[in-house]
Amino acid sequence: MTKRVCATVAAVAVLVAIALATSGAGAAPKAPKTFTIGISHYALVIPFYRAMQTGFQAGAKRYGVKLVTTDSGFDPSKQVSNIQSLIARKVDAIVVSPGDASALIPAYKAAAAAKIPVFSIANHLAPAGRKYETSFYGRPWDQVSALRTERLARLMKGKGNVIVIRGPSGIAFVQEDKAGFERVMKKNPGIKVVFAQNAKDLSVGEGLRLAQDALTANPKIDGVWVENDDLAAGVARALESRGLAGKVPVVSMDGTAQGFQLISKGILTLTVALPTYSWGADQIRIAAGLVKTKKAVPKYVPSQLIFATKANVGSLLAQCKSTPAQVWCGK
Repeated sequence: MTKRVCATVAAVAVLVAIALATSGAGAAPKAPKTFTIGISHYALVIPFYRAMQTGFQAGAKRYGVKLVTTDSGFDPSKQVSNIQSLIARKVDAIVVSPGDASALIPAYKAAAAAKIPVFSIANHLAPAGRKYETSFYGRPWDQVSALRTERLARLMKGKGNVIVIRGPSGIAFVQEDKAGFERVMKKNPGIKVVFAQNAKDLSVGEGLRLAQDALTANPKIDGVWVENDDLAAGVARALESRGLAGKVPVVSMDGTAQGFQLISKGILTLTVALPTYSWGADQIRIAAGLVKTKKAVPKYVPSQLIFATKANVGSLLAQCKSTPAQVWCGK
């Protein structure tokens, strides 16, 4: 072989090597990173959270992330442990609905130390821990409570006797709701609170028990403020047994299928419907965007609220054809 031929062969070999190196031929393609988002629920037994979880799952599928879901079952100490376990698994982000505004601060702090962003949804941390909270998706519950209390005051025309049935006293949003209610009551001196007690739990049975106690002690009432739709279902039974159903305004919150049925019957006047399926899907969009792009997210994202009454409950139920997982669809 001549020197010229050898040089030509060598040159071709170099060009082939360069082409292979630049094209990546012969090397296994690098798989894209799968991001994992941990979910810390307060209580999945509540329809509010079940609909939210379905939204999380829909968002995860749409935005290409994996979910690891935990549930504290109403136990703040277990929720702390659940968050710690998600930190140990080195998830890329954590979404939490805090059951206790103060008890979870150390867990948030630990996540921040591990450089894991923590998103609060529906409930936020106490002020002392908010520096560890990446973002809050929801509404301050005292503001939501004030809005529905104002509606009740207008329905009562600013006067009369009202009974108040709250959720368990240890729950953060119940405490915030109380603050919003009392703020509005100070502006309505013509309305007298004749009964105000906390339920042991958010159940129909507790609503019935407390409403019976309230109506026995105060047979003449002009309005009812109830923490949520499950309690309101029990209140409705007590009102029906005394012939008061549909005769006094009753306001509640959640927007469950049961609540919508009570509105359709004219027993429940108004409920603040919380489309938590949509909240969950949107929260995953925000969290996935942060872990994938590292771009900053808003510190506060106000969630959608819907005031459901007899005038619009039919149209809201009609939307169940396209979004069957909303809490009021009962799926």
